[in-house]
Amino acid sequence: MADRNRAYEVMGLDIGVDREQIEKRYELLLKKCRTGSFSDSERSEMVTDIDEINKAYRLLTSPESNENEAAGSSPVLRKLGFSEKKAGNFFYYYKYHILVCVLGAIALIYTVYTFTSKPNPDLRVAVMGEVFCLNQGTISKKVHENVPQIKEVSIDDVTFSHNKTLKDKNRRDVQYEYATSLKASALFAAGDIDVIIMDKTTFDIYRKHSVYEKLDNLVKELDVEKEKLMVAKFPDENQEHVYGIEVSSSKFLKEVKVADRGKGMVVIIKRDAKYYDKAVEFIKLLLE
Repeated sequence: MADRNRAYEVMGLDIGVDREQIEKRYELLLKKCRTGSFSDSERSEMVTDIDEINKAYRLLTSPESNENEAAGSSPVLRKLGFSEKKAGNFFYYYKYHILVCVLGAIALIYTVYTFTSKPNPDLRVAVMGEVFCLNQGTISKKVHENVPQIKEVSIDDVTFSHNKTLKDKNRRDVQYEYATSLKASALFAAGDIDVIIMDKTTFDIYRKHSVYEKLDNLVKELDVEKEKLMVAKFPDENQEHVYGIEVSSSKFLKEVKVADRGKGMVVIIKRDAKYYDKAVEFIKLLLE
């Protein structure tokens, strides 16, 4: 082993480099020996004798020498064609790449596990406009406690302001305004939202798009006070209908810390809601 380490030193190589690096180094040293192109510093620091270089090369490339080195490796590494030194060098040079791959694999496994283990929501609620949801997890838990048939509630929060004074316009984050506008439009366009709690201004803005479910029969069934009814008339209708119910004084919303800026909160059922019956149960809870 000492002779082998000396051979690496003669050739100016790190211990355990592969055969290809040995061959390339040997060719370079032969050229320098033939042309005498060693610099003064190389002559003082390196072995420049051709016989010693040849001897070192033969030692490092001989089959017997490689077999002896492999014999000291673990059985697993020998089967893979690696020596312990080669494996050590590999992990040394690629340790950061390996670390990134391992962390990436862990993150992927965690994401897949979270996605597959989390129950699918059977009621999808959006909080929109100048209405704020301070604790989304509390809503799902409290809804299930009060309405056991609703197992899991998903919450989408799209908060934005209607204050359009010149002073506020100068401070406004235009990119955020644009992003929230897109998200709000996407929530109405997508078919995976059942109930939306919004402020009255937002209700007025989006009612012209005919995306609310009529609640005439529901408010009669629940005997909702007339003062809480939000009526509208869509372009394709001949008369007004109830499309929203004011829930500003809802005890349940106060308990789960859903609040507004004093402009009033309205609940609507989105047209073509997937879980219409459970949306009705949710509204009943808000009106208690």
